[in-house]
Amino acid sequence: MPINPINSTQKSILQYIRKITTTTKDLYLDQIKSRVSRKFKLSISVVEGYISDLISKAYLLIDEDNLEVNILANPIRKQILELITTYPGIYPHLIKSILNTGTNQLIWHLSVLEINSLIKFKEFGKIKAYSLPEIPSVIITIGFVALKASSRKLLHFLCKTPGPSRNDIMEHLQMAKSTTDYWLKKLKKLQLLFTEKEGVTKHYLSKEYRTKICSTLKQFKTLINI
Repeated sequence: MPINPINSTQKSILQYIRKITTTTKDLYLDQIKSRVSRKFKLSISVVEGYISDLISKAYLLIDEDNLEVNILANPIRKQILELITTYPGIYPHLIKSILNTGTNQLIWHLSVLEINSLIKFKEFGKIKAYSLPEIPSVIITIGFVALKASSRKLLHFLCKTPGPSRNDIMEHLQMAKSTTDYWLKKLKKLQLLFTEKEGVTKHYLSKEYRTKICSTLKQFKTLINI
């Protein structure tokens, strides 16, 4: 499926149409054109051109002379939103592998969902983790680390075995020292893990988030076993 980019003015118009069609029902196409014209100080002919382009690119849908924002009519986009809803913290590479979609196609669908304020993201380095707008930041963080293979193994072990040393973790998980050190440091920085010195350094999941971390691993089990 080709990418159908839109410019910044069209993005603003799309957001405005979504807003007015959500708050005011049964607006006719001519009424919407008039409102957009007044809002953005554009001629009706220019507005008609923008709206025609948005319709041709499947951002908008005409239904019996009414105009609707056609965000979820595309089945792939709907599946993407369902994954983000069910698995807050999910990231593009995983979405792509589950839906077997192309990179550019996925970027376009995510962009449409972002433009219409249906999703948001939190950045972990160069990786974006997605969720619904109302999801707290810490839940996105927990979801993200629960979906990454190495950190997921470590979290599972810490749920079952509180207080292991670094050597315990490396031996039990057959995890390289560099990988173990990276994720222990990362989880501590994200405030999902703390340490205590008991002869050797012991590692524990955050007391505040331990229950949520362990329940998230169970909730995500079907997806991450794919």
